[in-house]
Amino acid sequence: MSKYQRVVDVVIVGGGLSGLRAAVEIHRSGFSCVVLEALDQVGGKTVGLGAAWINDGNQSEISSLAKWFGLDLISQHVSGKSLYQRKDGRVLEYFPGFADDVLDPEVIELHRRLNLLADSELIPGITMSLDSAAGYAADTVAEAFLGVSAGEVSALFMIELIRSSGSLEQMSSSFEGGSHCLRVRQGAESFSIHLAGILPPGTVHLSSPVIEIRQHEDRPRCFTQVADGRVFESKKVIVSTPRIAHRNVKFAPPLPPRMTALVRRGIPGFHARMDLEYSEPWWRERGLSGFTELLASCGPVSLTRDTCIEGDKHYSLTCSIVGRAGREWSTLPATERKQKVVDQIGDIFGSTPGKEPISVPITISEKQWLDGMVTVMPPVVPTQILAKISRITSANRSTTRPTEIWRIIGQEMCTLLVLKWQKCGEGTWRGPYNLG
Repeated sequence: MSKYQRVVDVVIVGGGLSGLRAAVEIHRSGFSCVVLEALDQVGGKTVGLGAAWINDGNQSEISSLAKWFGLDLISQHVSGKSLYQRKDGRVLEYFPGFADDVLDPEVIELHRRLNLLADSELIPGITMSLDSAAGYAADTVAEAFLGVSAGEVSALFMIELIRSSGSLEQMSSSFEGGSHCLRVRQGAESFSIHLAGILPPGTVHLSSPVIEIRQHEDRPRCFTQVADGRVFESKKVIVSTPRIAHRNVKFAPPLPPRMTALVRRGIPGFHARMDLEYSEPWWRERGLSGFTELLASCGPVSLTRDTCIEGDKHYSLTCSIVGRAGREWSTLPATERKQKVVDQIGDIFGSTPGKEPISVPITISEKQWLDGMVTVMPPVVPTQILAKISRITSANRSTTRPTEIWRIIGQEMCTLLVLKWQKCGEGTWRGPYNLG
């Protein structure tokens, strides 16, 4: 027996950027709605990781939103040399923009081929040995952006991701026009906090994981049930959660076959983030940018970036921990996880002869995601699944509009429908309008 039943025009499942934008537009149109968010805060993928970096070039919507809310955008620090760890373990320094000086030739060739394929209309067959330097690079690329190894993701899915973002270089660039050129001083979750503040009191329900979405058999109504027993009746339901989270929801009628295949066999990526805060930006004093690309075999951290906010006297390095190495690291006790990261950073930045030992961090914060209620990295489309989705047009109809009463929106649907990914914030914000 349900605790109570509330009637609204629209129920929105998911309190991330896409869901909250839908709620704001629905409210402005004069209709009533509720937003049901599983976590104890709004923001979805933007909490701690997603949309942490944006740009004001091909991400016009999200950068305009930042200006509308009066959020401060900080240019990513790029001055100084970056560090690259080769497959043989050597750590080499290079100036940003000149990575080819330190990359293995096979890695350079892989990047060239991926960019070429991303610009092609017809994709030839691809065969690659994962024992080669290029195979290692393929793992690095897949893990950095999706949290899975290259063998777990469809090549076509990865190529489309590169195409929609401009190029492999643009996906990771911190220079103007690159995907990592700007950061939000107040945190990316500020977008969702401001959006939620526009809505009438009582619209957003936190700690409200949805367990069932049921369409009435005889009339155009839907009933959405939350884990604590509450039920919301509505004319429409908008689902704005990661595909993999649909496993936790009972749909009646069931999802269409194509969507069911994606939900059941989508692979959740692993991504963790650890922020090391210091009393001073010691790496800058050494002439380093803070950007590093590291070997998974030499420690859990795969990449670091300078995330200082000079106006707040906040000096930090953000460490990304992804993929297989991240999953193994996540099983360790919290104190050991932190020590592994601190030790690796000390080894890498202290590897230059004649340098003093690096400073000890004054605070360490951690956030990790894997499966469950929230999957930050877009769940990957495995190779075999693509054969089941013969045409994008039919996939559009069957995966975003399961019935005329409820729809599925969000950044993952933008990726599926070959819309511009442009980092998660832009794709998520455009989602409700692109899928109408």
